[in-house]
Amino acid sequence: ALPPAMLASQYDLAVAQAWVQYLAGDVPSAVRFAAIAAELGPRDPAERLGLVMLESFLAIGRRDLAAARDHSTLALSLLGTAQPTQRALLLLSLAQLQWLAGDQSALATAREAVAAARETTSPLLAASTRELLVGLLLAAGRRREAETVCRQAIAAAGSESPFSADLIGMGQIRYEAGDTAAALVMLEAGMQAAQSRGPATSILTGGLVQALALADVGRAADAPAAL
Repeated sequence: ALPPAMLASQYDLAVAQAWVQYLAGDVPSAVRFAAIAAELGPRDPAERLGLVMLESFLAIGRRDLAAARDHSTLALSLLGTAQPTQRALLLLSLAQLQWLAGDQSALATAREAVAAARETTSPLLAASTRELLVGLLLAAGRRREAETVCRQAIAAAGSESPFSADLIGMGQIRYEAGDTAAALVMLEAGMQAAQSRGPATSILTGGLVQALALADVGRAADAPAAL
């Protein structure tokens, strides 16, 4: 490990250390190094993407909707469309916060997350964004639309086992429609799909997918990959 004084003396190192602490769950240290990086860093936001991304996730983590919206808007504009994984992760997290805060924009943000995830090579991330979108659609009383999302995902799996989240989502939809028998069939299929994909995906949650994918985002931030 590099000396703390060195980590706090260079922008790239401070950003890298902030990501390391964030991914390790040490949010106070992540906040401290992010503040150091903000003081040391270039003024041009285009050269601060790694820091802006981290500030977005920190704001989301403390449920500061206003700050999260500001940081995320800037980060998304800097990301453009060339980095769909980062876009999908950020949109997924922002949609979750918006939903918790009662922000009506959550559904639109979730749709953007699904669209971005389709452009990635991560089936897990795509399934996680769909899971959130289906949940928000059901909460909004848009059961038919939620069912369409699940049906399309299950059909797209082809000969492979569908993701448990899509099957369980379909089960929830059938349950809300009053078809308990079909709901149980879908639930059982979802459990079997989880087992076939192994313990790492047995219960698909946005938190798990984000933790795994963010590790790659942190390593790819505008800072050294290893300290």
